[in-house]
Amino acid sequence: MPFLNFFDSNCMIGRVTCPQPGSFHTADHLISEMEFAGISEALVFHSLAREYHPVAGNRILLEEIAPYKGLYPMWVLLPETNSEMPDPEEIIGEMKRKDVRAAAMFPKEHRFLFDERTCGSTLNVLEEDKIPLFLNLDQIDITDLGQICEKHPGLPIIITEADWRFNRMLYPLLRDFPNLYIETGRFQAYQGIEEFCEKFGPDRLIFGTHLPYASPGAAITMVTHADIDEKHKEMIAGGNLHRLLGLESAPVIRRGKPCDEIMETLRKADPIARPLVIDSHCHMGQGSRFYISSHSPKEMLSLADKLGIDILCVSHMASIGPDYKFGNNKIAEGVKEFPDRFFGFAVVNPRYPDDVEPELERCFNKLGMKGIKIHATNHGNYPLDESGYEPVWQYAEKLDVPVLIDVPEGGYEKLDHVCRKYPMAKIMLAHSGGSYKLADKSLELAKKHKNVYLEITYTPRPYGMIEYLAEMIGAERVLYGSDWAFRDPRSQLGWAGYARIPIEDKKRILGGNMARILHYRIPGDK
Repeated sequence: MPFLNFFDSNCMIGRVTCPQPGSFHTADHLISEMEFAGISEALVFHSLAREYHPVAGNRILLEEIAPYKGLYPMWVLLPETNSEMPDPEEIIGEMKRKDVRAAAMFPKEHRFLFDERTCGSTLNVLEEDKIPLFLNLDQIDITDLGQICEKHPGLPIIITEADWRFNRMLYPLLRDFPNLYIETGRFQAYQGIEEFCEKFGPDRLIFGTHLPYASPGAAITMVTHADIDEKHKEMIAGGNLHRLLGLESAPVIRRGKPCDEIMETLRKADPIARPLVIDSHCHMGQGSRFYISSHSPKEMLSLADKLGIDILCVSHMASIGPDYKFGNNKIAEGVKEFPDRFFGFAVVNPRYPDDVEPELERCFNKLGMKGIKIHATNHGNYPLDESGYEPVWQYAEKLDVPVLIDVPEGGYEKLDHVCRKYPMAKIMLAHSGGSYKLADKSLELAKKHKNVYLEITYTPRPYGMIEYLAEMIGAERVLYGSDWAFRDPRSQLGWAGYARIPIEDKKRILGGNMARILHYRIPGDK
């Protein structure tokens, strides 16, 4: 694959009120991370402009990034209503004089309405000069976004932090408003980049990472491994942002620092041939609350082969929702068709207590399942240590099969009771890497009980999380998982693959640990 010049559209420097463990705040550290990951350039705003006041943060930003090639300033703006900033013509004029080519707004954090009455004058001036405006999706209402796109058709609006759950809301706007763009960092819908390019074209996707909060490797792998034309990858990686910012000079080139064989394979967009890769957290089927494009076993394996994922541990969307029997049967069909690639995980609903044990018996004795999936949150936050789940823990010990758990609110305390009562049950905590708060809760339980394992997946892909979990509990108890097909597996694979940990630890996390849990041996190995 040709080398891609990545231009990160979503970076921040500066101290924050509540830093996450392992994060950084200086431009020097940002450059170091870009050099490691292979990101050539970055558009940067300052934390003071978001968490204190834009006037102060915007000015400090220019001073702090001035010594570094490849860093471009983005100013945070307020509406003109309270005279906190110069009037729009003056502030945009200052931006042009200081070569600031992009703006951002945080309406909900800064407590103003993102509507024409409040922001219209500022948006008019931005539109006149074609200055791109960046907006976090959680800072605006979708209805307001549509009205602004319609009122200001010449204003490029880039939506950041748009995750996989919002396709049904955003696709109609993208269809109707060609001035609307999506930043890729959290856009992890399964086959989302491929489908976006087909529906709306590749020129409206803008690469971003959300550094220093998120893993750059996760965002990079989504683009490098996308099943699209190489020219389209170049556009998404950096060409589109260069065009929007009107940059005519040749980009700064950073190709990434020397790395291990797994990271090098990901950089080249090759499938991982070795080590064994087992995705410990997958789903088949469609979703009621979220749009999922392709979901058949054959389609999933097509992508798995391109990535080098050997085995997928799967439960069904219907099982964790309304009908566990229907879903378990669908999983059994996929396993029967591809028995060496899909390992079925049985789901039961404790709200039907008389069915729990017979369904487990059927799943393991007739359907060939190899694990159990619990989604207590979907089943009304059913307590994990009450009678409806008792057969689950008994089967886990008796058959020596793992249990993957989406831990409900208050569930860690309940699991502590379960682990004490069933010390031989292999318990996998889903989404343990979703945030440092979740990680610390999971780690607290894992430190008490050696039968607890931590599965990483979640949309935010927190920066430094894989390293943190490996350091705190040992890499032998951390598991790669993607939550496929809710999320695209490429993001989570890049998150783990780009981690700054020894190669042997990566091999354990990507598949070795799960192989041990499942008693799986590679065919032909002694």
